[in-house]
Amino acid sequence: MIQTTIPNVELVTGPRHLIPGPLARLRHQQKASQILKLTYLTHVISIPCVEAVLDTSNSNSNATIRCLLNRKLLQQVVLTSSPLAPNGRVFMLTKQGLSAAQSACDREDLHDYDTRPESIRRAQLEHDLTVACIAAHWLHGGGRIIETDLTLRSKHSSSDTKYIKLPDLIGGYGSHEIAFEVERYPKKVREVEQALLLTSRSQHASTIWLCSAPSTYRYLRECLKNASVRKWKLSNGQKWTEGPPVSLPFGFRARQSVVHLDEHSIAFEPSMWLWRVGETHASVKDTVLRKLQREGWTWGAIEPYLEYAGAMTFLFSQTTLDFKRELLVTTLGHGQWHVHRPEQAPEEGMEVGIETGQHPAEGQQPSLGLLEAAATAANMMLVPLN
Repeated sequence: MIQTTIPNVELVTGPRHLIPGPLARLRHQQKASQILKLTYLTHVISIPCVEAVLDTSNSNSNATIRCLLNRKLLQQVVLTSSPLAPNGRVFMLTKQGLSAAQSACDREDLHDYDTRPESIRRAQLEHDLTVACIAAHWLHGGGRIIETDLTLRSKHSSSDTKYIKLPDLIGGYGSHEIAFEVERYPKKVREVEQALLLTSRSQHASTIWLCSAPSTYRYLRECLKNASVRKWKLSNGQKWTEGPPVSLPFGFRARQSVVHLDEHSIAFEPSMWLWRVGETHASVKDTVLRKLQREGWTWGAIEPYLEYAGAMTFLFSQTTLDFKRELLVTTLGHGQWHVHRPEQAPEEGMEVGIETGQHPAEGQQPSLGLLEAAATAANMMLVPLN
């Protein structure tokens, strides 16, 4: 009987970069698995996505895709040539590929995936491809994909989406989470305001708004700068009408970054996005502090409010050229705060439009979000103390 063995790679003559057969097959399977899982999460991919996620050359990426096509795990969808899809080549899963992707996926919750090419509209195809490229670069930089629009829709009914905004992508990096909203086309003023309002109610992660249209980019920034949007209502005649203004709190605005969508921003990796999030937070914080100082506000540390057991308060003073007033900002518990004059009971004052989750500690400084909301409530009080 003749016995054969696999030679040690170090003893094989020839190019040093050659990999023995079993190891090469294992690496190929790992690459195929990565591509199938990414496609399952983002719906479509292209060669640039493969280059990014596998950190490989164009020729090697084409070879990987060719193999998956030959195995009937992927199918090609034609898109008019785009920087994200050279020669208009876009790929999605076949039914066989869907089964393989779900088997390779380590997610407990499997979502619906339509394998019919005719089910994709052109605009949606370009949108999904943009999300796929962002996700590929996020993975290349050491991040992980937590959710996509596809996975989130499987968890929420169509009625839920009337009240919450589902981001296109949520990426994790260490202990950080960042959500991405891709806006490839111009949005109406109403649509921008509704998107921000729904996001403020449903998304607690930092959010990156990637905008192609200058009008959408500018109006998003304007709404965040003005710290408010309008609440829109659909009338019985099925027409949208403007409602009252709704404030966008400091904590929400500090988590929203608006970025131009271009070939450079699509290729950002997690470290760059985290830097952008930090820059936005610092900018919003500086803006709020400057406004409070400009309006003459000063404040003290949080201390017990002796009139009520367990209540906490802090002194909130305003000095301008026209008047001076001293107020108290007090919570009786449950995160509810009121601005009131020292001689008033807290409930007789103006309610602050913010809730804080944790009970404040003695000696702690009030948060910027609380200070901003307290100043807004104080300015609504009818007569300042002279």
